[in-house]
Amino acid sequence: MRENSTYGRKGIEKSTSSADHTKVVRRLNKKAHKRKRNYKLALIKPTQLIDGKPLKFERSLTPTRVLPYIAALTPEEFEVSIIDDTIEEIDYSMETDIVGITSLLPQVPRAIQIADNFRNRGIKVVMGGVGASSLPDEVLPHVDSLVIGEAENIWHKVLEDFKQNKLEKIYRANQLYSMNNMAIPRFELLRKEGYVKPGKAISSSELPRVPVETSRGCPHDCSFCYVSRYFGRKVRYRP
Repeated sequence: MRENSTYGRKGIEKSTSSADHTKVVRRLNKKAHKRKRNYKLALIKPTQLIDGKPLKFERSLTPTRVLPYIAALTPEEFEVSIIDDTIEEIDYSMETDIVGITSLLPQVPRAIQIADNFRNRGIKVVMGGVGASSLPDEVLPHVDSLVIGEAENIWHKVLEDFKQNKLEKIYRANQLYSMNNMAIPRFELLRKEGYVKPGKAISSSELPRVPVETSRGCPHDCSFCYVSRYFGRKVRYRP
């Protein structure tokens, strides 16, 4: 059988078979699916190593702010999960396309362990944070990309380069972020039961205590502190 369909702005009628029409629809849907492909991104906060073993807790007092914030900066085509190594076991066989790891200085050895495990499976690993940025020579052999500095102005480029299969070894933030129009951290991605909740007299929310960032930078330059070197010596306030 043949059915008539109207195509084009001028109302020109063309006949086409149902089978041909189905093929066209399937082809268009396939193209749309490719355009909308969802990637899986696992964001991991490492714990510390004590005597070579990961330090674990049943519950943590305060969750990380960094990874929910990075999740908020991530385009919608990426399905994001957050793993807190302090209170969770990492499933190295998880289905993911790319792994992002943050780190403070004491967490770098554990972050390297995690990176090696995923890269052994052929999964791309990007590392950032104060610890990784402070020890680039130690970190670079264990990652596909190292993000040095604040991520706001370069995170989208990292992910776009990943999609194009052309990740650079180092991404460096050439300027400090103004802190205007900051994204709202995606705390809902955290495993809420893993954190201590405030008393009901303080809050009725199901969320645990969450950190709030109001400023970055410090005018002092203490030798033992990374804040002024990483975030600058001028204090920036969030509007």
